[in-house]
Amino acid sequence: MRMTAFDADDPATDNALLRYNIRQQTPDKPSPNMFYIDPEKGDIVTVVSPALLDREERPGCRKKRPRTDGEGGGSVQHR
Repeated sequence: MRMTAFDADDPATDNALLRYNIRQQTPDKPSPNMFYIDPEKGDIVTVVSPALLDREERPGCRKKRPRTDGEGGGSVQHR
């Protein structure tokens, strides 16, 4: 899965640089770190055995995925 975001700042400035991270995952079992997100590309991958992500046992996961916007206050859109 890939997270994408678009910044309205001038791409030639540091304000247009975006970084991704996962701040919190719910539920936090079987591991609080079931997923990894590439901070530059936004690619999200699992880092636990697929057997631990049984849909009948855990029907859903939520991840808070904040984006940081370069050096400051530009606007960020994501999808």
